[in-house]
Amino acid sequence: MKKITLLSFSILFSVAMMAQSKFQLGFKGSPNMHWIKTDANGLEREGVNFGLNYGIIADFTMSERYSFSTGVESVTLGGSTSFVSDSLDFNDTYKAKYIEIPISIKLKTNQIGYITYYGQFGLGLGINYEASGETTAGGVTFEDKNRANEMALFRGSIMFGAGMEYNISGSTSILLGLTFNNGITNIYSKDAQDNFEKLNNASGNSNPDELKSISNYLALNIGLIF
Repeated sequence: MKKITLLSFSILFSVAMMAQSKFQLGFKGSPNMHWIKTDANGLEREGVNFGLNYGIIADFTMSERYSFSTGVESVTLGGSTSFVSDSLDFNDTYKAKYIEIPISIKLKTNQIGYITYYGQFGLGLGINYEASGETTAGGVTFEDKNRANEMALFRGSIMFGAGMEYNISGSTSILLGLTFNNGITNIYSKDAQDNFEKLNNASGNSNPDELKSISNYLALNIGLIF
């Protein structure tokens, strides 16, 4: 984890030195509300969960109106599901952490007073580095601190965002905005699919759907960009 973060920061810092005045570097913290959407028959989503994202922002100014925005951040996602049949009542909650590289275009307005408004859209690629979970079956709860084998290594997403940058001095601005991140790839691995088939067999369903779910989140971005 530390090696990945250090390598990512080194790459961004090197690019910043080459870009010089057309480059802005910053950091942000983003409390998020996340949930999963599943298509598997018999598996139901149970509410939403909360997490925290944090990381580095890197904006390459292409013109006064738009910039290429990227960075690296740690993203915490998860969700809760329930599986209910005549013979089985099964609840599951998981939490997974990703190193995510967002790639987006940021469109900006003219500065109005001290404020510049922006909208952005793009893609995200996440790499899972940690996962844990909690399972309740038959009234008994089991904790599993290592469920990385049940999560897909990569998570792809589409992201949309909007917000404002409040200039406080020179090129330094406070950032405040919202980002909606919609997953487009299955969050579960082959091991999780095998476990889902066993669960269905135990409930008497010998022909279960494929275990497919995506994860989404809505984040409040608070940061400082230089």
